[in-house]
Amino acid sequence: MTVSEDIYDKFISPSSQVKSCRLSIRDKVFRKIINGKEEKLDQDSLQVVIVKAASISRMYYAEKFGASGNTIPTCWSADCRTGVPSPNVLTQHKQNPHCFDCKQNIKGSGIGNSLACGFKQRLGVVMLNEEGNLDADNVFRLDVPANSIFPKDPKKLSLRGYGKVLSTNKTRLAALITEIRFDNEVDIPKLVFKPLRALEQAEVETAFRIQKDDDTAKLVKLDFKPQVNTPVNTDSVFDVVEGEGVYTKET
Repeated sequence: MTVSEDIYDKFISPSSQVKSCRLSIRDKVFRKIINGKEEKLDQDSLQVVIVKAASISRMYYAEKFGASGNTIPTCWSADCRTGVPSPNVLTQHKQNPHCFDCKQNIKGSGIGNSLACGFKQRLGVVMLNEEGNLDADNVFRLDVPANSIFPKDPKKLSLRGYGKVLSTNKTRLAALITEIRFDNEVDIPKLVFKPLRALEQAEVETAFRIQKDDDTAKLVKLDFKPQVNTPVNTDSVFDVVEGEGVYTKET
């Protein structure tokens, strides 16, 4: 997907459209993309405040991207805890009434031993600028793949593992600086999470103000509403629901 092919921007109305800020992890390189303009970051880790955490979603793509002018996933669940496809999935595209016994939820249904219907989670993050201060003018969305959500290595915390550690210590994601780094022992992009420090009082106030902002909610909330004649796409975006960036509970 090229920078201009940002499906998120295509599925929100111009009247409600907010500045598009996202982070890419393509090819194990961090990139900032603001309103379609991409900037490669010369660093192997990011220091951010996670201000929003959407529910874990999952989606299935029937074809390869661009194969037929596609624009949306074939079947998806905005919140995997529901165990059913989103109500907005067209009847003829639903792979199964329930996700748990769906043929796309079997190991090997995807590439290699993976699932054809993959898990992802969307975060809203605020980065630190060169002076080490919160860049409150830009809130980025970051799509975290399944390989960065579920692993249980205590030395390389996944997003869920990181959330459990913070939950145990009664600490909110939005109350501290988090380091997000690539796992260099694997070939594909995989992220690990680490706490760096608690926010100062002024930083806490800024982070919580951003967290409650309507534009931040719009940044991480996305649900497809396909029409009957809308072609199906194999792009890599996914549906999410609102989250408050507290921590990820294991379900």
